[in-house]
Amino acid sequence: MRQFNYFKKISKYGNNFFSLMFVIPLALHNTVLMTPTDYHGKTTESFQENTRKTKIEPLVFPLAQVNLVKSLEENKKNQSPENKNEETIAKQNPTKPTVLGNDLLKELRNKVRRDLLASGTNSEAVVDQTLNSLPIEELSNSAFFFNRGKLKAGTIGSLAISQNSIARTYSQYLEPILTVELGFKIERIKGGYGGENLYKIRNDEGVEFYLSLIGFGSFNSQTFVVLWEKDPRSL
Repeated sequence: MRQFNYFKKISKYGNNFFSLMFVIPLALHNTVLMTPTDYHGKTTESFQENTRKTKIEPLVFPLAQVNLVKSLEENKKNQSPENKNEETIAKQNPTKPTVLGNDLLKELRNKVRRDLLASGTNSEAVVDQTLNSLPIEELSNSAFFFNRGKLKAGTIGSLAISQNSIARTYSQYLEPILTVELGFKIERIKGGYGGENLYKIRNDEGVEFYLSLIGFGSFNSQTFVVLWEKDPRSL
């Protein structure tokens, strides 16, 4: 009987011992597992905090101040015609022949006017009236140059020169002004236009216009000069 109780006690302590042996390793295992998890959680939170701070506090670089009004004015100035190449202007400006034609007429008028006044045969009023006149009734082929009392469309302008024939007007005035002063080349068009002399005036920049010389008055002693933007035969 005593022997049975003794084994019973031993069995009881044995169970407690085995239970304790099971509980201790389990506790240690849980401690090991929980420790890295807590460390990992802190590491993750630290990384997220650093990322949040990086996004909230980006690097800022100071920008140079720009005067918008000044920039617009400089841009407009750079695009102005004064800053463009002269050759580019000649190609882009369709009125260049008209401008040069007007320069020719102005120079021609000044020289003829000065010579006529120097002769002492005419007053300023008469000379100016003659230069500005349109001798429509005196031209037998006026339909080639006039339309309803005005110069035909496509003309740049005209000039009526008294006391000068076509030959004198050409050699004394037109050729020196065109070739020497303005740097143009003169080409006489075979067959002319409207039964009168026609010339093509052209420079090295490719600018060209046309010139008609019509004789009128007694023995064609006067010359009517007409400048065209284009070849009048194509108008």
